[in-house]
Amino acid sequence: MRKPELLSPAGGWSAMVAAVQAGADAVYLGMGRFNARQPAENFTAQTLSDAVRYCALRGVKVYVTLNTVVFEDEMAVFNETVDAVSASGAHGVLVQDLGVARLLRARVPSLPLHASTQMAAHNLDGVAFLRDQGFARVVLAREMPLSEIRRATGLGIEIEVFAHGALCVSGSGQCLFSSMVGGRSANRGRCAQPCRLPYRLMGVEGHLLSCRDLCTLDRVGELIDAGVHSLKLEGRLKRPEYVCTVTSAYRAAIDDPSKPVDIEALAQMFNRGGFTAGYLDGAVEAELIYPARPNHIGVPVGKCLRNEHVTLEKDVGRGDSLVLRHGELDVPVSLEGEAGARAACPQALRGDRLIRLVSEAQMDAARAMASGERRVTALSADLALHTGHEAALTVSDGETSVTVRGERVERARTRGLDPARATAQIGKTGGTPWRFSSINTDIDEDAFLSMAALNALRRDAIDRLEARRSPKPHALGPVPGTGIHEQSFGRTDLLIESSDAYILNRARDLGADGVIYRPADLRAFDKDLPDSFMLRLPDMLPGDAQAALSRFAQANDNRITATFINNIGQFNARWPGRTIAAEGLNVANAHAVEQATAWGAQGYVPSLELSARQIKALPTPAALRVYGDVTLMHLRHCPYRTADGLKGRHADCSRCDLKAETEPMTDRKGVRFPLRRIAAPGGCVLELDNAVPLMLLRHLGKLPKAGAWIVRTDDRSLFEDVVALHRMALDGQDFRQDARWERFSALPSTTGHYFRPVE
Repeated sequence: MRKPELLSPAGGWSAMVAAVQAGADAVYLGMGRFNARQPAENFTAQTLSDAVRYCALRGVKVYVTLNTVVFEDEMAVFNETVDAVSASGAHGVLVQDLGVARLLRARVPSLPLHASTQMAAHNLDGVAFLRDQGFARVVLAREMPLSEIRRATGLGIEIEVFAHGALCVSGSGQCLFSSMVGGRSANRGRCAQPCRLPYRLMGVEGHLLSCRDLCTLDRVGELIDAGVHSLKLEGRLKRPEYVCTVTSAYRAAIDDPSKPVDIEALAQMFNRGGFTAGYLDGAVEAELIYPARPNHIGVPVGKCLRNEHVTLEKDVGRGDSLVLRHGELDVPVSLEGEAGARAACPQALRGDRLIRLVSEAQMDAARAMASGERRVTALSADLALHTGHEAALTVSDGETSVTVRGERVERARTRGLDPARATAQIGKTGGTPWRFSSINTDIDEDAFLSMAALNALRRDAIDRLEARRSPKPHALGPVPGTGIHEQSFGRTDLLIESSDAYILNRARDLGADGVIYRPADLRAFDKDLPDSFMLRLPDMLPGDAQAALSRFAQANDNRITATFINNIGQFNARWPGRTIAAEGLNVANAHAVEQATAWGAQGYVPSLELSARQIKALPTPAALRVYGDVTLMHLRHCPYRTADGLKGRHADCSRCDLKAETEPMTDRKGVRFPLRRIAAPGGCVLELDNAVPLMLLRHLGKLPKAGAWIVRTDDRSLFEDVVALHRMALDGQDFRQDARWERFSALPSTTGHYFRPVE
């Protein structure tokens, strides 16, 4: 079987060097502010060029992460970034934003596009669509099981999967938790990781959204057999020693999957309650989530059998970072000794475990590996020294050959140059990525050339070889225009969105211009829907769920007047009525509007991370969300199952069919976040909604123009007031004088990012 590419993270220069020296085939790194790991060291235009050259000389590729959502007012700076990436000769770029993909395809057609995991290609439809749009590679969403990965590799496009590191609990590319709650956008590389905080559900408190780190070291053979092109290691915020250790472990596993693997070495470097295989076998809550704590838990190296003493189970060094673990309390201690020894430890109490958080020996080994030059290329050379002629040296790496000429060869006054000495001098390449495996000499017996001249000859030859091997800049074209014409809307329609057929039917009577069905069960669709309705597709449609939804849509083709698309893969099917690029696609700039239009969209709903001012700078949207619950996360595991401590596979669960749960998840401040179930073939998707609904009526005069307002509601006790007040506002009536307004406006709500831009 073909070996997959080993792709390692490079948060900065030192981590990049560590990855290369540990055996990576490629590295991915960020430049400037348009990457999904803003807190990392990242690269400048100059250091990016240096990095690409450093890697290329060692046979390693460099992919640049331009995988954030880019706002319209950032496009000038973004194009400067594109200039720098193009000049560096990088081997590819990762993108999330539809507009960024369009711009790069036009400006740098020779630069391969990789669909980032934030693009949320989580089913075969997404992979196939991106293939047809000219992407070179798809980074699969982390939620795809191995069975689906196998099918994806047969679709004729490079498939990259995450193999190790931190897991986002929310469906890849679909998280608004950090931005809506804290103002820091995960889609813009500023995630504050609210998923790592403690929550309470059904009387159980813990880190119910905190995933263990992914580890597939013992399953590399299966991933190779599945045909995966690239195995990706997460960790652009991790230190170089972590990158080195993890890369070297996966290098060994790829080179020989039959050899035993040392997972404990990876656990010593970093683990959150052990490791998980993620979603390879489908979600298993008990294996995926570690509720006890969200950070590195270390490795047990001893235990206290008698107060004030610790019996060591492993060698412990002087520089190791150690703690005594009293339940969930960690007490730092300092000691050393060999396995089997009993060490004095005044803080130790019977039953305590001695935990090593950092092994100094492991760190030293990683630093030593990263500090040497282990990535060497064998060269052959032919040296010709003929009296009265210029010295000539030809150097080849097996694919590229260069010939250089040096000083004129003189006649020796006494004895000619010893060929062995000349060979030794030419072969001095210490500290470089080159080693001469063979040097042939053709030297006249009376020929003489100084050592300095031989050195210059070698340097010149290698410099030229390096220049030939270094990536060339990509040809750069002009910035494409955005020719979207403003759509003319005679009026702003009121659209009511709900999962409840009763609300949808009543909304028409209450003055709604249209209704949007938001399915909550993709196994059995509501039979009491209105004669005419629009369809909102869920953001996440795992496995065969999209096919089931497509069958429903085609069966109701004459009733569905528009379809709101929320994922890239949904463009791969035909849907009834007008197609609207909805907020799940994060349309945030004019290029994204243009791209969605080229893919068949007849309007768009702007990203919920745009402010009112930013929306006004774009073509008038087809619709604007003005009221309702905002989904922060789409979960492929079930927090209820986690709180219950249930074992077994998520897909096999029938818990909610037996007893529906409506209890929200509560954070440490007492804020309650509702959970909503979308039942689907192969297991539920759980939506975690914001604690308070979006409500913009107080700021009516500041809202951007739109073809329609979308009002989402599933509350039968409130929806009539909601519909009536928004109808009055659109009709120009003074809804603030209505008795219902005082009641409605007193309810907790948020304006989202309309007047609070994200970081």
